[in-house]
Amino acid sequence: MANLVKRAVNAIIRPPRKSYDLSGIPQFLQGDDETIYIRKPLEFVNKRKMRLVGSYYHSSEKNPTDGGPCVIYLHGNASSQLEGQFLVPNLCRYGIYVFCFDFAGCGCSEGKYVSLGYYEKEDTEFLIDHLRTQFNLGPFILWGRSMGAATALLVDNPFVCARISDSSFTSVADMCSSIAKSMHLPSFFVPASLWILKKQVIKRAKFDMDDVSPISINRENELPALFGHSENDQFIPFVQCQKLYKHYQTRDKYIMALDGGHNSKRSEEWISFGVRFIFEVLDIH
Repeated sequence: MANLVKRAVNAIIRPPRKSYDLSGIPQFLQGDDETIYIRKPLEFVNKRKMRLVGSYYHSSEKNPTDGGPCVIYLHGNASSQLEGQFLVPNLCRYGIYVFCFDFAGCGCSEGKYVSLGYYEKEDTEFLIDHLRTQFNLGPFILWGRSMGAATALLVDNPFVCARISDSSFTSVADMCSSIAKSMHLPSFFVPASLWILKKQVIKRAKFDMDDVSPISINRENELPALFGHSENDQFIPFVQCQKLYKHYQTRDKYIMALDGGHNSKRSEEWISFGVRFIFEVLDIH
């Protein structure tokens, strides 16, 4: 049991770190239509004194000091800023800026652990303030996947105008229970395991799993939102997305059932749906 709990703790707060060569990310990207996009590398030191690395993208036809709407991509727990590069050719040609970064404990950013949304929420709100004041960016739309999707739902900032959630969980506890059931663990074993798991996470990563619960958020007049989730997700059941969608308090919301599994490559249909949603929110024709 002790070994099982240790593996579970590592899966939550210390998944395999996505490694890549930061200097290998090109300064210029070329789209299929030969449009050139410019990448500006950025570094920030968050409130916990950890260095976060990211990239700020815009069209070569756009003056980076002009400011304007920005989509921030929030990656999954074992991924990096590279995950969000698909947004660059889809958005930057229309004058929308894209910002991708490595969460603390991921990629080339500092930090030992991830927190599935607890500290990621704080860091995202911190970065929004910096991007707004230093680059005159805004409003912001958050596009997140898995851990990043939960973060997108948790963030509360007046300069965010919409959210896209791809494969969020209702709560960390619900996610752990679902994984335990998929492993066919005895039902009496789960509560005790969750209690031990919670204590170990508090001890090592300094946050309470019970505080990471998008389903517990109750805000009136919520922002427009798009929810996507694979019906065959092997880690987080599709029903959790349905519950989040039903709970989310706005009429301006959409849901889409996706193909593949939790970590599958997303279809052009989903990306197109998300891009059209962004255009609608920003009133771009």
